[in-house]
Amino acid sequence: MKQTKVVICPYCGETQGTAERCRSCGGLFEPLSRQATHNAMGPWYVRDPGKPFHPGCSYETLVRMIDRGQVTKYSIVRGPTTKQYWTVAKHVPGVAHLLGYCHNCDASVDPGDHGCHVCGVPFGAYLDRNYLGLPDVRPLPWEVEIDESSAPSRTTSLRSSGAISGFASDDELLSSDSIDHVRRGSAHDGPTARAPHESHEISDDEGSSVFDEYTSSAMARALRRKLSSQQRTIRVLAVLLVAVILVSVVANLGALASIFAPAPPDIVATSPIDIAAPVGPAENAPLASPEPTPAAPLAEGDPLPAAPIEDPLMVAHAEALKLIADAELDDRSIDERIGDYERALRGLEAIETTAPQNQRPAGLTELITQVKRELERLRLERDFFGG
Repeated sequence: MKQTKVVICPYCGETQGTAERCRSCGGLFEPLSRQATHNAMGPWYVRDPGKPFHPGCSYETLVRMIDRGQVTKYSIVRGPTTKQYWTVAKHVPGVAHLLGYCHNCDASVDPGDHGCHVCGVPFGAYLDRNYLGLPDVRPLPWEVEIDESSAPSRTTSLRSSGAISGFASDDELLSSDSIDHVRRGSAHDGPTARAPHESHEISDDEGSSVFDEYTSSAMARALRRKLSSQQRTIRVLAVLLVAVILVSVVANLGALASIFAPAPPDIVATSPIDIAAPVGPAENAPLASPEPTPAAPLAEGDPLPAAPIEDPLMVAHAEALKLIADAELDDRSIDERIGDYERALRGLEAIETTAPQNQRPAGLTELITQVKRELERLRLERDFFGG
């Protein structure tokens, strides 16, 4: 019996019969294609559910993907600067500034900047395609202690490639002034190192401790800035939303008063007899309240009285405000809050599209902008933190 030869794709691992290219990923099996794939490989990964088995790419390949628009600020990536943990691209050191964001304070920057003009954190390119950026192995409480003398040092492996970091020079990272600068949180104006530098006379243990102190201080500052920025944003959104609601209510008080105002009483003609011979009450006696005149019955064929007409714009605006108020309740799920914001946004956009300029509620454009921002925040929270 003739046996069929099975080929395993070297790029995605798909098993198949003999062929010139992979039936799953389309990669060619010939030597030049293999070499081109090796040249583009590296420690950076872009999460793609459609191609989950592809190898990582180099930093240069990642930059080309950003230039082509294949990686955006909301793409999920991992690499040496994230210690191989997945995160959103606008927060990844070495990648965020290429997308126009500072990875530390989220400020807007230019891709060609060497550092952030707000917080002073340096930018850079991570060009070592053979280093994953993983931290030291630390034994768990129930595991046997690892012999540190036999374990490779992270500082040694970093300096073996020529430099401790691709984001700053060895002089900047290993000097005491640099550590003091990080602790104070002052701005740093030095250019970023993008190429290997000469080695320095410093022990591996000392270099590792300085590197750990630098990393932990920078991460702590970044987390504090991010938390304070989110708190400020939430407070500003809450104040703006309350202000918009108050302005809308005040602007529409006249329309509401005209809708709910009572009808004027009917005037009853006085007969000549009543005018000629009025019968007044005794002096100092309490006045009797006049009895209401009953409404005359409708004759057959008379038209029915018209009911008050509600303004559809006011009704739609009130429904949108109620949906926004419901969406602000924290005891509801994120999906329910997102649904209320989406329905409110559709109603507000319909008012903005159909209503004339002089009939739109006050603050309509600002309210639509705030609803869109809150929608984007809730969607990010649901997608990246599981809701």
